[in-house]
Amino acid sequence: MLYHVLSLVLICSMQITEQDVNDVIAAYRTQTVETLRQRMPPPAGPQTFIESVLRNLPADVLKQKVNDTRLTDKLRIILKPVFELYGRNYELVIVKNKAPLMMSDSGVVLVITTGMIEQATSDDELIGYAAHEIGHEYFVFYSVESRHLMQTISEQGNEIALRRRLAEILALIELQCDAFAAISLARLNRNPIDSLKGLERAESAYSNYSWANHPPVAMRRKVIEGVAPQALQIPSTESETLRQLKAALQK
Repeated sequence: MLYHVLSLVLICSMQITEQDVNDVIAAYRTQTVETLRQRMPPPAGPQTFIESVLRNLPADVLKQKVNDTRLTDKLRIILKPVFELYGRNYELVIVKNKAPLMMSDSGVVLVITTGMIEQATSDDELIGYAAHEIGHEYFVFYSVESRHLMQTISEQGNEIALRRRLAEILALIELQCDAFAAISLARLNRNPIDSLKGLERAESAYSNYSWANHPPVAMRRKVIEGVAPQALQIPSTESETLRQLKAALQK
């Protein structure tokens, strides 16, 4: 399942409150990477399952896939700290598309657009996006159950009030994934705000885009700043590997 594919565009607005944001901060500010790791699902399954997920990626993803292992190897080096933190070993798929996007599929494949890499200002930014996707693995049961119920409602009575409430739950899960990412980057001595700045750039550049089931970026900023305030002062890092990767993508 591609967590960030916009499959259900709601005709009603979500009502995430400041209290919701404060509750997320309170719930995760005292969490540690050790406690998060204890609840993480097992890492990727058999190679045959991974190969099946890769074969069944959306057609537009497969069509635009960049088939250059040198580039995915460089990207893996950049993301290695957060992968090792949680014992993950995602298959990386770089897709040629100017829109900045990262999405996970079934906890085994990570799809990243060239636009996201090219626009990234630091390693911290890309690591932050990846940590958010790992957070979706952590909250996978919440997401799966909520999306299943959303689809059931849409196929049955399609009640707006129920769809709105489910959209709010999915938006809250996004905030919790932001909290997960902030905790993770603080542990890695990385700045968690860089990925948020990237989201702000995307929101400004794609103002007409429908960010279904995602909370306002301002609320996401408040969660990150509230969960890991000490990490906001960590200097961001743009490695030589990232510079080489961005240069290679521009050729």
